[in-house]
Amino acid sequence: MKADKDKTLDRLSRLEGQVRGVAGMVEADRYCMDILAQTAAIRSAILGVEKLILENHAAHCVETAIQSGDPEEQRAKFDELIGLLQKASKSAFQSGVCPRHCIATLAMVTTGSTPLQTRRSDGDWMAIRMIATIQRSVRAVMA
Repeated sequence: MKADKDKTLDRLSRLEGQVRGVAGMVEADRYCMDILAQTAAIRSAILGVEKLILENHAAHCVETAIQSGDPEEQRAKFDELIGLLQKASKSAFQSGVCPRHCIATLAMVTTGSTPLQTRRSDGDWMAIRMIATIQRSVRAVMA
């Protein structure tokens, strides 16, 4: 777990530097497209940090709940994941389209099928990546 923590903190430190760099670019009146390219890189880096944290959560917390056999603990972890998916896909959830899509995709975790990549918003892609990570962890525990 320490290695994951160190890796996450290292990425966050780099992100902090990127954000400072963008602030400097704005201060120096740099070309807008250059600034936007850097903000896109920051968004991508944040998704990378989220993926590391989620993988750690799945490998430790979710795995422990699955192995415990305790239905309450398993339900609590499942509810946490649903809440996280709702936050990740906030705009899609507000539109009323994503609940069916995300819940159906999350249901695939237990069947082991591959999530369909039918939506294109950043939140949906993030949700799909999260579900794939959870699937790998569930398969590892059940193997």
